[in-house]
Amino acid sequence: MLPALVLAAAGSTATQFYDDFAGSWICGNATNHATWRIDSAPGDYWTTVVYGDSARPDGHAYVGYLEQEGVYVYNDYHADGSLARLTANPPSDHTWVWTGTYFPYGGAADDTPYISWKLLPNGTIARTFGKRVNGRVTELGSDTCRQAPKA
Repeated sequence: MLPALVLAAAGSTATQFYDDFAGSWICGNATNHATWRIDSAPGDYWTTVVYGDSARPDGHAYVGYLEQEGVYVYNDYHADGSLARLTANPPSDHTWVWTGTYFPYGGAADDTPYISWKLLPNGTIARTFGKRVNGRVTELGSDTCRQAPKA
């Protein structure tokens, strides 16, 4: 019985990102909007995130819980050749804080990203994008995501 409980707990941790954000979202601010599709195959602990035009996405990300490190990983492969390798501790109150390294195509690595996603009680996502500089976070922008209408 105990191993089944441990597996159930690990499964709920492994799928927490998917549980919070599964579905299609319209994300953006006053000037920019994009569709984000967050999905997972049945029984798969990895979540896929595809954003932008479905015919030519801006990028694909894979999100999952890395049990050995006790963190979530978010590897984001941008269509322009850039890569973000981010991690987040298990969230409290549905707030995910991602940090790590961004590798722009043809540029120097940047290890200051600070991105948060918060699932709000009304079912929307509030996101902030910033940088960590000298121990402080400087916000560079923000947007919100709302569930896309069902097709």
